[in-house]
Amino acid sequence: MNQVPGPGFSSPTDPRESSGVPSAPAPGSIAQPGNSYPPHWRPAPAPAPSPPPGRPAQRGRRGLGMFGITLLVILSFLLGLTTGIIWADDTLGLRTSAPAPDRSLAPSVGGNTDVGQVATAVMDSTVYLECFTGPNGGSGTGIVYTADGVIVTNAHVIMPDGELAEDIEVVLPDGQRKVADVVGYSTDYDIAVITVNADGLTPLPLADSGSVAVGDRVVAVGAPLGLTGTVTTGIISAVERPVRSGGRGPQSFMNALQTDAAINPGNSGGPLVDMGGQMVGLNSAIAQPVTTTQEALGSIGLGFAIPATQVKYTAEEILSKGYATYPVMGIMVDMTDRRPGAAILSGDDTPGIVAGGPADRAGLREGDRIMKVNDRQISSVTQFIVYLRSLTPGEHVSLVVERGGSQFESELTLEEHRAD
Repeated sequence: MNQVPGPGFSSPTDPRESSGVPSAPAPGSIAQPGNSYPPHWRPAPAPAPSPPPGRPAQRGRRGLGMFGITLLVILSFLLGLTTGIIWADDTLGLRTSAPAPDRSLAPSVGGNTDVGQVATAVMDSTVYLECFTGPNGGSGTGIVYTADGVIVTNAHVIMPDGELAEDIEVVLPDGQRKVADVVGYSTDYDIAVITVNADGLTPLPLADSGSVAVGDRVVAVGAPLGLTGTVTTGIISAVERPVRSGGRGPQSFMNALQTDAAINPGNSGGPLVDMGGQMVGLNSAIAQPVTTTQEALGSIGLGFAIPATQVKYTAEEILSKGYATYPVMGIMVDMTDRRPGAAILSGDDTPGIVAGGPADRAGLREGDRIMKVNDRQISSVTQFIVYLRSLTPGEHVSLVVERGGSQFESELTLEEHRAD
């Protein structure tokens, strides 16, 4: 049986094993990162978006008669209404000011604000990335995190072939191109932090993604297929969706927000915002049937975003330490097991319990099956890893464990492990 390590164990032969990354995708549909492009393809720089046209002047006409005048008034009203929807200006004052220095999260706003207004505000906080090593690479999107040039994007955007790109260029909202420096990244969380030499940028406000609900309207901004400034709309289709994503590079686990807003290759690292212009998630992956190649894939209404709360936590950790961490129990789980719960490895060359780790101290054994964590039912090993990584090191958790056909309760304190 092909057994793949779970969180909490560092293998002496394979450093990837400590993150619980499987060696092969699970059957059925999997999520794929959304920025990859065919080799030797490099998108041409797109010009900065021009301001929307104003409402065309209405001209009168003699001799129309009462019917013609009435028809002209109706058409003028409809034209004005349509123009207001598509080319909404900034007169309603939706553009939010820069967040406080601590970049605290605000409750998500779920009103009926015009999409054009939201898009106009978010454009000023969205950047586009071109990442290449020689002729090979790809493009993606990012968000302005601080006014002095800190940018947040997906790790797989700056690692288009599974390795860190040699050349990373950022196109700012005003069209300027800047060479970026990498502060740090985590492939486990699929989050990267880079910096550019710029000042006076407009940071994107982050919402508390815990307040997001199914059915909330959202707007995605990005550069699908290199088409910068593309705006799509939809709703939140699901919250806390356990997603394991990965293409040619390392795999990531996320407790994702699912959306039906059109997400395509190139949207990765771009914002998914609520109707108040606050980011609720960082677009990261799209569903892909196992029979479909990524290059041939279009949007099928199944996009996934990393919750803004997780983005903020990981970005702040990278900024302060240069790397991210995740919590561990000190166990290895069987990634090939399809039954409910998460089974601790047993009877293999690789130990399932880390000696002296939290699980060992709590009395867990190889072959035990974790059925609940903090009263949350564990339906699969992927859900177990995703939920565990949404917690923080030092957090105290309660477990329900199955052993020999009976169940018992246990408690432990999560330890810190450096993420890849």
